[in-house]
Amino acid sequence: MMMSTWNPWTHHVLQLMGVCRALQLHRWVIACAIVAMTMVNPTVTMAQGQSPEIQATLSNTIIYTGESFNLSIEIKNGAFSSADYPQIGQIPGARVLNRVPSRSSSYQIINGNASSSLTYTYTLMAEREGSFEIPSLDVVIDGETYTTEPIPFQVQSAATGASADDGSIPDIFIEMEFDDRTPVLGQQLLAEVVLYFRNGLEVQSFQPLTGWSADGLWKEELEGQAQPRAEDALIQGQRFRRASLLKFMVFPTRTGTLVVDPFPMVLGVRSQVSSRDPFGSIFDSFGTNLRRVTLQTEEFELEVQRPDNPPSVDLILDAVGSFTITRSASGREVQVGEGIEITTTVQGTGNLPLLTRPQWEYPEEWQEYSPQEASDFRARNERVEGQKAFTDLVVPSKAGRGEVPAVDVAYYNPTAARWEVVSLPAIPLIAREAIGQTPVQLADAARQFPMMGGAPTWIQTVSIPTWFWQQGTWVSRLLLPTVLGLGLWVLMIARRIREQQAPSKQRHAAAKTLLSQCEVHENQTHHARHGANESTSSKEIQERYTVLVQQVLDYLRLKLQRPTGAFTLADAEKLIDSMAIDQGFKESSKGLFKQLSRMSYSPAASHEQLCTDLDAVREWVDNAENALKQKRRS
Repeated sequence: MMMSTWNPWTHHVLQLMGVCRALQLHRWVIACAIVAMTMVNPTVTMAQGQSPEIQATLSNTIIYTGESFNLSIEIKNGAFSSADYPQIGQIPGARVLNRVPSRSSSYQIINGNASSSLTYTYTLMAEREGSFEIPSLDVVIDGETYTTEPIPFQVQSAATGASADDGSIPDIFIEMEFDDRTPVLGQQLLAEVVLYFRNGLEVQSFQPLTGWSADGLWKEELEGQAQPRAEDALIQGQRFRRASLLKFMVFPTRTGTLVVDPFPMVLGVRSQVSSRDPFGSIFDSFGTNLRRVTLQTEEFELEVQRPDNPPSVDLILDAVGSFTITRSASGREVQVGEGIEITTTVQGTGNLPLLTRPQWEYPEEWQEYSPQEASDFRARNERVEGQKAFTDLVVPSKAGRGEVPAVDVAYYNPTAARWEVVSLPAIPLIAREAIGQTPVQLADAARQFPMMGGAPTWIQTVSIPTWFWQQGTWVSRLLLPTVLGLGLWVLMIARRIREQQAPSKQRHAAAKTLLSQCEVHENQTHHARHGANESTSSKEIQERYTVLVQQVLDYLRLKLQRPTGAFTLADAEKLIDSMAIDQGFKESSKGLFKQLSRMSYSPAASHEQLCTDLDAVREWVDNAENALKQKRRS
């Protein structure tokens, strides 16, 4: 597209066009201005070779009985010489007040290209209640017929609107709307921040203030959200404009009552100036009546339940949604010491971010190593869709045949409100002897090179003199069993002592471990703020918060001697609250846990906030050590 060359004459012509439009002069004056501009600046051209676009719109789609409204048919984006106004017939639910429409036109120049539009406007009056539709209308342009799309509209009783208009509803407010207030655990939910405002107000901008606290909810922000568009809505019989500002996909991570905190937002709002004001369009552009308004949604609750009546199957997956589940192997036959990958793939839409690895039964001779997972999903089109794959590496320790057993697995489909059962077939496995090695040599190799991380362990053979075995003395018959038995007894006692001392050592080192991990977080944050990673996304900072939460939970598990397994911040808060320790420590723990949980899901997480919370964790560790010492003394 060619850019127009700016010159003083162009500037004067545009000034003339603005004055003409502000003074509501006849359209031929504006046309003359465009002609003058094209003469002065030959790079300005009219749009040619384009087919015109036809669009029909209503001034309101929710109308009260006896109220008038406008039907506009706009022709734009095309060069045409003539356009007949559409012949409009009977409109169900409304009466047409002017059979000959009013006509208006507009002109604009963008990057040297001039374009125009022509609009025909009819005035209608609503006659009776109900839901109706403006039918398709035919418009003849340069001898060719174009057709508009139908437009639905609704007519409400005027008495209902008058009785409801008591001023109890504010002129502008926002709400957090969920598509389901009673979901099941893990169900995919659409959360929208919705703006409601009365006619006469214009919203120029909006900006969230802080991160949204969603305790007990996993949140994914939708990609590619479109520009908000306002539509009509009725609230207690009153007409408002409704616009969806932000959308998230959220997943409940625990059952019970979840409290959704308010969502604060700052909006730029101005009042519309009357169209009869000839200078409104000029002075409005300077934003003289623009003001900033701070709003927030109301706190509300979600009631999260577990799905009812789980089926009797081999394995209940934590998947909730609509999925295809498959299981495959990279091969069926390998030599001893080689590996086969068993991959389980979950594909579809639902709680993909929260899926955990399924546990399969493998033959005793096949050892499992290095489980991995790979995710490929996106939050778009008002859902999270994609796939998640879990891969196990299994290695045979001796030759033989085996199989991964066939299983029936189940997941919950909230759309159909039922459990879905998937049958996964068995996977046969064959391990053959390694070529060129005997079973004894393979066993020796397995002992010398155990399949685990770290450096290999070499075993040194100790030779025993042959006379020890050949002489049938009392030494070989009596002393040897006694020495061996005593040695085994000493080894068992030493092992039991180490096992008893290990948890105690871990508990004593727990505080030091957590503080050193905080130091690592702080160094990484300092490097990201002042180094090459200063553009670290909020999602990466959220991941650091998630790691920090897990480290705090590991510290508490060791200090409070909790068994391994699921242990959340909510569990830790309940456990500390039930203990006979300092009340101040209970309150500080509750505040810290809530802050860490909030920031783990906050899109506004920052390096500065992370540093502040790391200091709070250090202080909390000192208080925890003192509180637990006092508890042990008492």
